Amino acid sequence: MVDQKMQGRPDGQPGGPAAGQDGPPPMGPPMPGPLTGPPPDTETGIKKAILGLAIPMGIAEITSMILMVGVVALMGHMGDIALYVRSLYLPMMPFFAGIYLAFEISNQVAAAMSRGKGRPQDVLPIALGFMRVFVVLGAAVFALFLVAAPLFADIFNVPDDVRDEFVSFLRWMTLAELTHVAVLLWASSLRGYGYAGAGAVITISSRVVQFALVALLGLGFGFGPNCVPVAITIGSAVACVMGIVMMRRKGLWQSPGSPSTWRRPEVGANLKMIGIPVAMTQLLMFGCYFGLLWVLGGFGPDVVSGFSSATSFQFLILMPGVLLGSATAIVLNHQRGAGLNHAFTKTLNIGLEVTVIAYVIIASLVFVGAEGFGMVLSPSPNIAGEAGSYLAIVAFSFLIQGPVLTSLMVMEQTGAGPLAALLNFLYYLTVVIVSAVAANIADDASAVYKTIAFTNLGGITVIVVSIIVVRRLAAKPAAPMPFPMPPTQAVSETA
Repeated sequence: MVDQKMQGRPDGQPGGPAAGQDGPPPMGPPMPGPLTGPPPDTETGIKKAILGLAIPMGIAEITSMILMVGVVALMGHMGDIALYVRSLYLPMMPFFAGIYLAFEISNQVAAAMSRGKGRPQDVLPIALGFMRVFVVLGAAVFALFLVAAPLFADIFNVPDDVRDEFVSFLRWMTLAELTHVAVLLWASSLRGYGYAGAGAVITISSRVVQFALVALLGLGFGFGPNCVPVAITIGSAVACVMGIVMMRRKGLWQSPGSPSTWRRPEVGANLKMIGIPVAMTQLLMFGCYFGLLWVLGGFGPDVVSGFSSATSFQFLILMPGVLLGSATAIVLNHQRGAGLNHAFTKTLNIGLEVTVIAYVIIASLVFVGAEGFGMVLSPSPNIAGEAGSYLAIVAFSFLIQGPVLTSLMVMEQTGAGPLAALLNFLYYLTVVIVSAVAANIADDASAVYKTIAFTNLGGITVIVVSIIVVRRLAAKPAAPMPFPMPPTQAVSETA
């Protein structure tokens, strides 16, 4: 006797249970897009999947970076005060970046696991679960900055004639920053499920609208620095609508039916094991940066400016390692959701191989062109020379640092976030302390650069640790998620 589910539903629709009933994913027409089969577990399939995710993510990141720099350039044309107020806001950005990444990466991991399980109907409830938590946290953050804005003006010694404008700008920027969360959640849901191109469209559209509005309102209508929070808010609203459209087109705007499934355990578990360590790493990175600036401060403004210019360029150099690591982690989480434990180690190895190949090229180009890059970064010969000197010294250490970043991304997004945060802490602490000692002994800024290079080389231990972590993950019994599933999901997984 043939199972009635395989023949069709009583309501005439092909496959799966009737609407509103629990059960496995419908067996009817496939969702839009290519993601209808199991995740790849062959070498060719895995490599194609990693690159297919990393390339759109890279386009989105580079475009966003260019447009953000463009906003700063536009504000420079609005007068010195506008640029000064915007510059005072820069120390706040790592704080918001940490919050963004905590929610974005946690949601991305959950969406990737849902892809592996073949459960697109879980993606929206999980994203909305993260949004509810963010609303509570965002309200607390806004209240904090609302009250503390005058205190920041005192800390930064803001002149009296600019004080009110800075306080107003900081408060409105805080509120505007918090409106961006929906964009991040829709983009990370799509990216995690495998639709990196659609996620990139959302991210880029938000930045394009922001840039256009800053130009229009700031230069055209004389709004001054307050055009930035207005532009961010409107850009977020436009991208949010685009995100909803993309989610619907890709079949991810679905409700699982039962109200109980909207309370997702993934939210708290992922924030604890993934989001918080990611946010801590972000803050540690900027803490290390400011520590190195303090160490180099005694060598004069040209050294500080040269180092700052070079490290800003270094963010672009290291971006492929981060993106390839995130793409590798997404593919791994697809496999985790599908129970393809046998493919975990192979996937990590392929991700690392692609990263090594990329950084053989990148490191060689940086070493050969160090002096030229320095001249591009600054018209000042002294500053350009210092930037070039830093890049030449650390260039070949990128051969290790790139794969290290890939390894850290994989650990952060596969449940080993606290371990990754600890490794980052030890790295940044070593860099700052040893750099301070070396600079004092050698009385030369190049001692700091050499310390950074040798510490980067020591990062090979992180690659070894990541391989051990993934092998241990593969050795565990295949399980969709390391926490209890909602009742409807438990039924479908065992049906």
